[in-house]
Amino acid sequence: MIKTLPKKLLITTAFFISNQAYSACLPFATNGDDIIICDSATNGDIDGLGGSDKITIQEGTNMLNVYGQKFASGDNNTDLNDEIILEKTTQVESAFGSYFASGSYNKGGNDSIISQGASLISFANGDSFGIGNFNVGGDDSIISEDSTIFYIAGDLFESGDNNIGGHDTINLTKTLSASVYGDQFISGSNNTGGDDIIIIKNTSKVTNVFGDSFGDGNNNIAGNDIITIDHSTINDNVYGDFFKSGTGHQEGKDTLNLTSAIIGKDIFLGGGSDIVNFYDLNTQVGGKIDAGGDSFANDGSYDRFNLANMQITMTEFRNWQSGINLENFEFFGITEGSIIDFGDSYFSSTYEGAILDKNASILLTGGGSGNYIFNTDLYNNGFIDFSDGNPGDHLSIEGSPSNINILGSLSGEGTYRFDTDFDNQLSDYISVRGDITAQGVIEINDVTSKTYDPYNDTAQGQLESQDAFNKEILLIEASNDADKSDEDFNLALTHQYNGDSKLGRFTNSPFVWELKTSGNNWILGYASDSRPTEPDDSDDGSTGD
Repeated sequence: MIKTLPKKLLITTAFFISNQAYSACLPFATNGDDIIICDSATNGDIDGLGGSDKITIQEGTNMLNVYGQKFASGDNNTDLNDEIILEKTTQVESAFGSYFASGSYNKGGNDSIISQGASLISFANGDSFGIGNFNVGGDDSIISEDSTIFYIAGDLFESGDNNIGGHDTINLTKTLSASVYGDQFISGSNNTGGDDIIIIKNTSKVTNVFGDSFGDGNNNIAGNDIITIDHSTINDNVYGDFFKSGTGHQEGKDTLNLTSAIIGKDIFLGGGSDIVNFYDLNTQVGGKIDAGGDSFANDGSYDRFNLANMQITMTEFRNWQSGINLENFEFFGITEGSIIDFGDSYFSSTYEGAILDKNASILLTGGGSGNYIFNTDLYNNGFIDFSDGNPGDHLSIEGSPSNINILGSLSGEGTYRFDTDFDNQLSDYISVRGDITAQGVIEINDVTSKTYDPYNDTAQGQLESQDAFNKEILLIEASNDADKSDEDFNLALTHQYNGDSKLGRFTNSPFVWELKTSGNNWILGYASDSRPTEPDDSDDGSTGD
């Protein structure tokens, strides 16, 4: 006779059997802080439930979905900070730091997904939200090396309004992916993207990259994202901001860093004040680099591309630029310690200004006959170096060659080094057609072959030396600037005179030169209080009769 088991025992047995699929993930997840390890016998899903959990999927394991915490539905849920580690040869469908199927006023944790050679068939999302409003993503981290991940997003919002993305970091090394998003909002209005960092490096290959992506909706706000592509390939496009449709959007201030990158099609940065940094001249772009249609003159926004941490000649730059289609950039910059040797070249452009940042330099060393022309404003906070031992090189800041009313100006707090021959009253110099608002430092490289000593040289030498008090050595010529001061520039050296340290003076024995204004110009002239006088011979030491 077959006896029927008690109902309570049947339920218990069924519960035990149903968990055999998860028995290789130990210990079982709780609502507390768990450390869970899943071995190769595991299949199905794993959910860390509540708390701050660490879930490791060991090498060779095949699973469906891994959740730091999964919320089926509901409002006002908050996930804590979870970590998911996918070891090499692991294959999973998707990994989510936080997953909210639907609901509003939910908040994702600051989650971390680390893929160490895994394959993710679908998603790796820091936070994923279904239909809902007023949800907030956490500050998540997705790190991948030697992995294949179809879709990566710091935060994904399927639908809804007034949602806010977190400040996420995505770092890919030797990784293959179809799409990478800092934040993706599939539809909705009044949503705000976070300030995300996306790094794609070391031979990674990605089809499309988005700092922020918004679908149908209005009045969305993009974050200020940083995208770095280093020795990697983007098969199609790179977007700083992408808005599918709608009005009233606010675009972010994005930065794109490129080192030996290959971009198959185009780069669209969108509106806002965006920056592109080129760290070498090996980047290739199949289409164009479009900075967006904003205008510094109209709305104060500006876009800038920089040569960063390079030592190149202007000829090398010009040859490279001829193969790069740059659109809607207002400024050209030299930054991060770059040194650009202009050789015998000129700089002519349609940019509103050229910017020389701190610790960056341009070399204008033309052997005394160099004539350098900038057809744009120059903002110098770096180092303009003429010194090659031969005075006479000239930098002319002209302004627009097509509009005589647009004059080139000089501003900034940079340093200028000139070769100067005091005997021949000759120096390298700068002329500016527009305004001068610069307040910088002038260094003098003294290339004088001989200086007369009025006390010991011939009478002719004394005469020439005395006559030199009326001489001027031109350093900066201002054609159009009436508002200037002797204190706009300082000489780098000081001179001890009568016990006082005098700024703006340069000693050329036995004379003291000082920087001063003369008409529209800044010049070197003798200091009036340093004029030498002839020795008093009236007392020859005799006592007389």
